Amino acid sequence: VGLENVDYFLYTHGSNAPVIKSEIVDHPDVGISIPFTTAAFSVEGVSTTGTIYKSYAKTTAKDLYLGRKPSADNEISIGVSVAKEIGKDIGDTIQVELYEKVRDYIVVGLTQGLNDGGYSTAVTLEGANNHNEKIDTNGLAIRLKDGVNRLEFEKEMGKKYGSKVVLNHIPSILKSVFSSMERAIQISVYAMVLASAFVISIV
Repeated sequence: VGLENVDYFLYTHGSNAPVIKSEIVDHPDVGISIPFTTAAFSVEGVSTTGTIYKSYAKTTAKDLYLGRKPSADNEISIGVSVAKEIGKDIGDTIQVELYEKVRDYIVVGLTQGLNDGGYSTAVTLEGANNHNEKIDTNGLAIRLKDGVNRLEFEKEMGKKYGSKVVLNHIPSILKSVFSSMERAIQISVYAMVLASAFVISIV
């Protein structure tokens, strides 16, 4: 779904957020850390969930369907649902509104993921800064090193930083999403069986 290779989305708050992020990046339990933030994008009038990474070079998400993630400030990847709705494909130029400023971007990749229903976008921090120079990547996509006890890591983060750090454990979120989907499918199948039985009984 696009989040399989990340352990946490970590968000920092407060005036000392840059210091906290630096400490977490250098933490001995952290294997990979990628600064990012999110924002609401409008792509050719279609509302999307936008992700802004300083660099996609270290990202390993499996949501890429075709093409690649953006690397230049005028490049963007968009969800397949967005592409179908606006009738655009890789290589096309699209207009994107972010922070009330509209710019042209070249589509370099198509993505798909259950977490956003295909309505996603991704640009570089350099590209987003063309809309707003004050954008801060207050989030970190984190993958812990092999063998690290995640519960101990979470406990340490909570004890040291308290409410200044929010940890979203991605595997737990995915498990919850898939469990909900499985339950919904079971209910749908049960309803179909009941409906079929009712029709048969009438006949």
